[in-house]
Amino acid sequence: MGRSPCCCHDAGVKKGPWTEEEDRALVDHIQRHGGHVSSWRNLPKAAGLNRCGKSCRLRWTNYLRPDIKRGNFTDDEERLIIGLHAQLGNRWSTIATHLDGRTDNEIKNYWNTHIRKKLLRMGVDPVTHQRLPPDDLLLAVSASPTTTILSAAASKLAGP
Repeated sequence: MGRSPCCCHDAGVKKGPWTEEEDRALVDHIQRHGGHVSSWRNLPKAAGLNRCGKSCRLRWTNYLRPDIKRGNFTDDEERLIIGLHAQLGNRWSTIATHLDGRTDNEIKNYWNTHIRKKLLRMGVDPVTHQRLPPDDLLLAVSASPTTTILSAAASKLAGP
């Protein structure tokens, strides 16, 4: 059984960047209904948008909600993300429940663009949260993440 395919595959549904007018229409519609959305699939038509329901949901959840916290992550938030990642792994939505106003998408992006690289520079494996062996540490500091992984794998295959 299951659901029918998303409307994104239908001809004429707009894709790509959102306009200010579309953002306003989405926010106005949600506010008119008291912040409650009964069906994201039906929302675009009801709000007069030529978008997919999934696109509307993601736009609201990740960018337009009034309770979203904007701006840089604090040192405390960064430490909390690292600690939670050590416990939970890449379960970004669960991690987001511990940081008021931050979305799972924002936390995931911050991890991949900042924290992961910072941990590598500090000599910590961002997956296991353990100290990197000295040979891997030199590779991690001097190379890109992809090169580091490939070089580490090649050195392990080459043997002692």
